[in-house]
Amino acid sequence: MQTESVEIVTTKEKFFREYLILKKPVIESYLWKINRKKTSLSDMPLQILAELLFYNDLYKDEPEERKWGIVFSHDVKMNIARKFGLKEHQLNNYLSHLRAIKILEGKTIKKVFIVYPNEGRELSFKFRLNGHTE
Repeated sequence: MQTESVEIVTTKEKFFREYLILKKPVIESYLWKINRKKTSLSDMPLQILAELLFYNDLYKDEPEERKWGIVFSHDVKMNIARKFGLKEHQLNNYLSHLRAIKILEGKTIKKVFIVYPNEGRELSFKFRLNGHTE
């Protein structure tokens, strides 16, 4: 089997967006299963999710209830809105969309979507044509 290895040098803040972009087909497959219909994660919701994951990591040492209170606080939401040039209601619409497609549950991120940027994290894909192995 031929293997390609690509090293990605990044910052902690960029890690979450880059990780989600690479894992998008897997995430959308999971969303299809839980929503029982084709569900896409478009660019802006993906970027907002990446920011929420960044803040989740930033406050990971806080007790769960306090952490989620901070991650979904008005201040953090306004920081995210400013970063992407959004008005508050636009950001709230994207957050509602992430809840509708079951990535967010209320004011938390579903555990299956949470990732932490440990040193040396690897993401590996194996392609099987037509679902068969040789």
